[in-house]
Amino acid sequence: MELPPEKQEAVNSRIANALANRVDRILLVLECCADNKNYLACLRTCDILGVQNVWIIEAPLPVRGGSKQRQQQQQQQQQQQQQQQQQGHQQDQQQQQQGHQHDQQQQQQEQSNNDPPANGSSSSSSQQKGPDKRLTVEQGKKKGRIARASTQWLDVRVFTSTAAAVRELKAGGWAIWATDLNPGAVSLLEPSLQVPQQLAIVMGSEAAGVSQEMREAADRCAYLPMYGFTESLNVSVATALVLQTLIARQPAVRGQLLGEGRAAQLEAKWRAAAARAPECQAGALHVKQQQQEQQLDEQLVHSEGVQGNGS
Repeated sequence: MELPPEKQEAVNSRIANALANRVDRILLVLECCADNKNYLACLRTCDILGVQNVWIIEAPLPVRGGSKQRQQQQQQQQQQQQQQQQQGHQQDQQQQQQGHQHDQQQQQQEQSNNDPPANGSSSSSSQQKGPDKRLTVEQGKKKGRIARASTQWLDVRVFTSTAAAVRELKAGGWAIWATDLNPGAVSLLEPSLQVPQQLAIVMGSEAAGVSQEMREAADRCAYLPMYGFTESLNVSVATALVLQTLIARQPAVRGQLLGEGRAAQLEAKWRAAAARAPECQAGALHVKQQQQEQQLDEQLVHSEGVQGNGS
């Protein structure tokens, strides 16, 4: 949907502000979170704080049966990983296509909802969508409202194994910090702590934390001090506190984008997302409705004036 000038000006201002404050040098890694609500809460938090990059390591499938089945599962995971890597550069284009399709479906649905039923009765309950069941990460990105509202602004990658994610991080020059309470971990509030130029901060699962594989691969383990009696935080709350602490330690990181053309890339991505964002569409429809009402008022005034002159 093409936005009216009034709404487009607001979108331009918001994109400029987001670019000036985006954090491209801190990358969040979510390793094997079991609760999709936590996934989505973390994604929403990243967008609000300005953290652009999120990598998700999916929990492995439970292994059943003998070694043959285990080998088949591993092969399937490797194939999935290869497909994800091959399709990584096409992700933005696919999201844009899905967004346009979603716009058309939404407009058709809104039109059908506004049209009264032929028999004069209300629509049947079978036409109403019930709440989504527990979704996988990929399903959440397509079906969940919160996921759509968050991932369209972020750069999200999904991995099927910790090893694959670690390889990509090291190849990209990212320092890896795992959040953990082992004896060698350092407090994120330590005054002398130096934050790397490119930092991947890893948050583990709700029950077990980061994996042993991730601990061994990490350049450092870090934690946030706790001063009460509770032993742990919800992973989404912990993620928000950790990211906010890291950004506060180096406020100059805001607006420092990685690579030439990065700003133009993000701007194009966000403009495509803004064109299909429900809040932007609602604003555009509201402005259009106001314009139509104003035109109607002018027509009525003109009509009354003509009648008055003719009497």
